[in-house]
Amino acid sequence: MEKMGRIYTIGGFAQRGTFALLASFAFVLGLPSEIQADQVEKAILLPKAKALGKEGYASTAIAIYRKVIAAYPDDLETRNDLAVFLINEKRYKEALELANQVLAVNPNDRLARSCRATIYERTGEPQKALADLEAYRKLRGLNVEHVIMTARLNQKLGRKESARKSLALAERLKRHYEKHRAVREEVEKLTRTGRSKQALARLDALMRADKKDPYYYYLKASIYNGHNQPERVIHLLTQLLEQCSYKPENIEDDQLCEVYQARGTAYAELGQNARALADLDEHLRLFPGDAGAYVFRAGVLNTLKQPQKALKDLKTVERIGHRYDRRDAYAMMSAIYTRLGQVDKALYYLGKGFDEGDTASLHRRASLYGKRGEWQKAIADLTRSLVVKPKVPSILVDRGIAYTKVGKLDLALKDLSAAVDLDPGRSKRARRERARVYDLLGKNDLARQDRETAARQTGDNTTDF
Repeated sequence: MEKMGRIYTIGGFAQRGTFALLASFAFVLGLPSEIQADQVEKAILLPKAKALGKEGYASTAIAIYRKVIAAYPDDLETRNDLAVFLINEKRYKEALELANQVLAVNPNDRLARSCRATIYERTGEPQKALADLEAYRKLRGLNVEHVIMTARLNQKLGRKESARKSLALAERLKRHYEKHRAVREEVEKLTRTGRSKQALARLDALMRADKKDPYYYYLKASIYNGHNQPERVIHLLTQLLEQCSYKPENIEDDQLCEVYQARGTAYAELGQNARALADLDEHLRLFPGDAGAYVFRAGVLNTLKQPQKALKDLKTVERIGHRYDRRDAYAMMSAIYTRLGQVDKALYYLGKGFDEGDTASLHRRASLYGKRGEWQKAIADLTRSLVVKPKVPSILVDRGIAYTKVGKLDLALKDLSAAVDLDPGRSKRARRERARVYDLLGKNDLARQDRETAARQTGDNTTDF
């Protein structure tokens, strides 16, 4: 939520709700060496700017933010971060310029709307502030701080009755928020301690007492989601939508903005992708600024073998998304281009969303290098992966293959044997690859034994390189 006295960026701006996005695309990708230095510099500079700002070195912090923005002109999130900082420093003209820049690219950016409303209120333009608050309400529902601000602005404009109604609404929202928070904390505690049945019983009692409160349906659905019961999730969220008037401007809890996306997730888990797509379409019609939902819809479209439509959604995320949304989008774009056989593009997008310390990132990049026959680069990435996680059979097997390709058969044999030893009963691929190395070394009996053992095994602990 946004706190509008001194501005904070808490939770609500980039939330994805209770329900996970496509797990199959939840990996972070590696960074090509040619842009690694710049990206690492950014990763260092932004935390440094925030730390300096907290310590009172405002001018230095602002200079660092501006350096990052100059280097990454499409980074809307850093512009928003600097706008928040400038508002807190009462440098409203500069903050307004940044908020306008963000909204020119993405009119549905909620943080920029919230920032600009605050600036307009503090610089004596109440009508413009009210317009931005109304735009925010249509994007993400009612917000207590915004309703209180609306009351203040109406009071300044002499609209006493409107101000009174806004204050009354704010009090009601506060009561609902406190009530929901108490229930949520109680339910979460019960669920966390293995008492999900008691949590469900508690919510059933609350739902009988107040059938019109959508929050109880959502909480109950989240419990079933945690227990992998998508059918029950769908049933509860369908009930919620039937019971309530579901319009963004009427939503009184930020999590409830995720209902269509959550139900779409459940449909996708059941393989009902057409219904999942319909729910995601509706979610994005209601909340067009939700970059994370575009990522999820792209995943469904890709599953439906519509890669070009998926890429179109991901390009939207590249334009309007904040850094974590863009990271997920780049990961999926790389995966799609890999499947389309466009390895150069796959590597390009792989590098735009990076985490050099993530084994999945490095492993995937190594795979792409392998497709291009760049085995030394593949070995370097796989070696870095094994520094982080030294006992991953799939990485050992893939490095063994890469070593074989460059003629380092002793090193290949060492990696492939280590993969077999880690999980002897599920080492089909490792044994097949080791058999090839044994053949090259002239150890035909050992090669035959590996092939015979691999033929008897039904499971494997790796995927193809």
